[in-house]
Amino acid sequence: METGFFRLLWRFNAIAIAAAALLMLAFGSVIGFGLLFDRKTTRVVSADPADQSVETILRYGGPQRMSGSVLRIPLIKDQTYTYRLASKGSRSNTINFAFVKIDSGETSWLLTDNRALVLSHHIIARTDEQDRRAPLAIVYAIVRADTSGDGFLSASDDVEIAVGLPDNSRFEVLVSGAKTLKWADRAGEDRAMIVFADAEGSKLAWLSISDLSVTTVAPLIGPSSD
Repeated sequence: METGFFRLLWRFNAIAIAAAALLMLAFGSVIGFGLLFDRKTTRVVSADPADQSVETILRYGGPQRMSGSVLRIPLIKDQTYTYRLASKGSRSNTINFAFVKIDSGETSWLLTDNRALVLSHHIIARTDEQDRRAPLAIVYAIVRADTSGDGFLSASDDVEIAVGLPDNSRFEVLVSGAKTLKWADRAGEDRAMIVFADAEGSKLAWLSISDLSVTTVAPLIGPSSD
């Protein structure tokens, strides 16, 4: 009797363990499937606007007041696409900025087309007597071409660093072929510091705000270990 009882108990435990293992396998498969087919990212867009396999939605982001009566409104691209057998979604990708004059309704665009990707931007501003930040210039990091060859515009591609005025009346390209825009801020009455990296390493550029030109570019080198 005891032998039969323990044999039955052993069989029951084996069945229970096998069932638990199957449940865990099924649960893991569901999670893996979800991770594979429901991945979302940002700052990545297809490099081919004519690609029919990419579902694209264009929308406007929230407006931001710039110079005087000028509003800056981002144009945002959301995409769903298949990449390496996985279905992915790329959300909230800024591809252009519209500048709208509130008084007249006149609209101008930062870029001449919507084929680029604006990776980031930094507002160079001064603080007025009411402790409000008044924009003086805006530094942009823009990807215009798929230099990595993966079919997408992203932070893996070469970056163009440019600067524009808050009313969009001027726009100048400062650096081409950079890797990333790290930081930019005001550093004097008419100067701003821009830190970026290219193939040679990190660099510091001094920007003249009044004429939107770079006066000096120097490598950022750490202290000697000697």
